[in-house]
Amino acid sequence: MLRRPDTDWFLTRSIDLRPPEVDQRLMVGHWEADSVLSGRKGKGALATFVERKTRKYVAYKLRDHTSNSMYLAFKQLMKDFKGAVHSVTCDRGTEFINQQYVSELEASGLSLYFAHAYSPYERGSNENHNGLLREYFPKGGSYVKNPDIKVRTNLTFNLNYLI
Repeated sequence: MLRRPDTDWFLTRSIDLRPPEVDQRLMVGHWEADSVLSGRKGKGALATFVERKTRKYVAYKLRDHTSNSMYLAFKQLMKDFKGAVHSVTCDRGTEFINQQYVSELEASGLSLYFAHAYSPYERGSNENHNGLLREYFPKGGSYVKNPDIKVRTNLTFNLNYLI
């Protein structure tokens, strides 16, 4: 079983180290990420990504709420938006902190930053979009019953044009 990284590991990837152009939303290619669970008894999870400048919202259905599933979602994002994924800022959830997967993503050219603990406002665009997502998928429902095409097409279309 993997252990949680020590504080120094997070400090070397702190949100405080993001370049100013990321904070000021000057360039396309800098994303915020999170996972959204269907609820306590519901099955499934979604990986959600928001591009900071354009506010483009993408949701991928996860097989489960593990670091492996999130890693696959990162790889899919990088494939779908080839050349337009330079950095991702996420929280310190267990699905994001697998050191092996983080190293592989960083080796592929992605910069990964972590928000401070208990500071969702540091990824405000993503949190706002996830709130809108709940209008389509209330807590307690199941993402498993919804086909991928519905999640990836209808949801992202509606949320991208709602904002």
